[in-house]
Amino acid sequence: MDARRQRAFLNPRGGRRAALRLAAFALIGVWGAGGAWAQVTSTGVIATASGASALFRVSGVRDGGGTVDAWARVGSDAAFGVVWRYAHVFGPLGNVIVEGGTDLLLPSVATGADPGFRWAIGARGVFGPVAASLRLDAGTVGEDELDATLRPDAPRRVLGVRPGAWDAGARASVTYRIDRESAIAFDPRIRVVDGDVVAFAIATLRRAGLRDDLDLWLGVEGGVLAEAGAAAVGAGVIWTRRREPDSSIRLWIGGDGERVLPGIEGLVSARSPGASWALAVGWVPHRLDTSTWRVTFDAATDAPPPVGATWRVRATVVGTPSGHAARSSTRDSPTFSVSLALERARAAPPGARVDFDGP
Repeated sequence: MDARRQRAFLNPRGGRRAALRLAAFALIGVWGAGGAWAQVTSTGVIATASGASALFRVSGVRDGGGTVDAWARVGSDAAFGVVWRYAHVFGPLGNVIVEGGTDLLLPSVATGADPGFRWAIGARGVFGPVAASLRLDAGTVGEDELDATLRPDAPRRVLGVRPGAWDAGARASVTYRIDRESAIAFDPRIRVVDGDVVAFAIATLRRAGLRDDLDLWLGVEGGVLAEAGAAAVGAGVIWTRRREPDSSIRLWIGGDGERVLPGIEGLVSARSPGASWALAVGWVPHRLDTSTWRVTFDAATDAPPPVGATWRVRATVVGTPSGHAARSSTRDSPTFSVSLALERARAAPPGARVDFDGP
């Protein structure tokens, strides 16, 4: 080992800088090479409370009988991940997708934190009137830290666990279509976060025909986090317009044994030739594994010629945890994420079989 490599090996910060640079170059290379075969490539920027980063993403890269998606975020810190997905059609019985992936976060040198990672494996499919999914995952960094717009639940942040602590959990979803007008769904999830158990479940009923373009929605949900518990019942309507995405409003009334906890969720979305947008807002203090409030905005529009791509803007603002947690003193300030990306669709390689899309 030469002297320079020996100094980098003995100096943790120097080694972390080298790893950060190596990861950045490797991921940019994957984006450049995979982009030639990907169905969709994306590049852009993202700004969060911790700074700005460059974004790279490729989706639908063919790998034998499966497809691969890869993404990278490079800035003051670096994060990247890869998902392998295999789809199989069982004739008239239905379709099944099996997928697995891993993600890595390399914190900035200034924080002195160790790298964090996540892995996940799951399956989902449709068999006649039933759609079901199961996902198992574990790691030392939260999914909201890897992608602030990924999912609303963030138990690590709510509990204020130490950096590098382990968590592991499972989530499932089953939807059964009773008839053409009615469908019921059940979505449970459970997670162990640094020794604390977090569990949540929601059951819903959707009934079409409340009016010409309105569906009725009913729900009941509840959960536990450490030694706290809460539950709620909800009702709402879904506005279903022809050739337009759904919009909805849901009202909740809940409690934690001491207080009445009202809540509300709303979604407004629209689509026009060459553009689409959606705005979602929520105030849900009864949900223990997420923040009290959340606002998300997603818009896409065709870029003018000769670019031949789509501009996409995504913004999320997340409030402080609800305060039910045993360590509620760890509550912090709201966080935000704003990204702007240029997505370019490409034709699949000659002879490639395009399976149905993921979520």
